[in-house]
Amino acid sequence: MDRHCPRDQATLIDLTVNGFSFESCPVCAGVWIEYLRLGDFVKQPDALEAMETAAEQHAQPAAAPSTAGDDCPNGHGPMVNYDYCEDKDISLDYCTTCSGVWLDDKELLKVEHHIKSPLDNLTAAEKAEYQSAVGEHVATMERLTKWRDALVGFDHKLHMHWADPLVEPEKS
Repeated sequence: MDRHCPRDQATLIDLTVNGFSFESCPVCAGVWIEYLRLGDFVKQPDALEAMETAAEQHAQPAAAPSTAGDDCPNGHGPMVNYDYCEDKDISLDYCTTCSGVWLDDKELLKVEHHIKSPLDNLTAAEKAEYQSAVGEHVATMERLTKWRDALVGFDHKLHMHWADPLVEPEKS
């Protein structure tokens, strides 16, 4: 299934940089990342600049900007806008169904700067501790996402069971 840019509806292209796979718009240089993959990028902020550069190199801007909506590239309807970091003016688009994240052109660089700036004045030991804490946070988010998905699946099975009184309960 082809995914399309929420800004201009161009078909997204697959790119891989520094071992990270993502999709980019060949028109506006925006980037689509699955939510769980975002944590991998946060662990290695230097990859973000390389991703931004690759996306821009593959982009061929259209003559006129599009007025397309902000629908999820996976076809889940409108995404919600959320502040990744208010004081840095980083605002991303997030799909509440698939948890994908859309980053407009230059937003990867803003995220990279936000991640790296608190590390600038730390010792090597403090940086290692910080990155370990980030890794733990990402692992927690991954576990919570898996639990959410499991609960949604359980809720669906429960709903299907109660919706049809003729269905026999599954035996364990």
